Amino acid sequence: MPSPRTCSVSLLAPRFIGVGAFSLVEVTIALGIVSLAMLSVMGMMPVGLSTMRAAMDQTTEAQIARRISGEAALIPFDQLDAYAAAGPYFFTQDGTLQSVKNEQTRYTISLRRVSATYPGSSNAPNLSSNIATFLVETARGADNATIASSTNVIHIPNSGNSAF
Repeated sequence: MPSPRTCSVSLLAPRFIGVGAFSLVEVTIALGIVSLAMLSVMGMMPVGLSTMRAAMDQTTEAQIARRISGEAALIPFDQLDAYAAAGPYFFTQDGTLQSVKNEQTRYTISLRRVSATYPGSSNAPNLSSNIATFLVETARGADNATIASSTNVIHIPNSGNSAF
């Protein structure tokens, strides 16, 4: 039996041969790289959120202009000026029409009829009896404070419907 002095395996301090570990410096560098990446991603969050909000506002404004254009197309052509004068129209954040302005109002829409000039229209006789052009002016904001405004143009053709 071998003596304790000649034993090649120590029972007090086991050694793992072939198993590597990360040093403290390597772990610190890895944490620095990960935190720098996370910091840059978190820094882009406000930009992404404001871009998303602007895209939502543009989409809602386009839907409101499409709705107004559709409603105006159903109105007798000789009553379009009265439809425009009945405004302003108030819409919520999701594009729902309201009868009065209140704390949920986000979009205030005003319609204004303009006379438009089209290519070659100088030779066309009485173009305004065939097509009506309106500016859809949108004021976006809440609590009587306008944050931004935009203008869209809609054209309503005279489809032959008139008041009886």
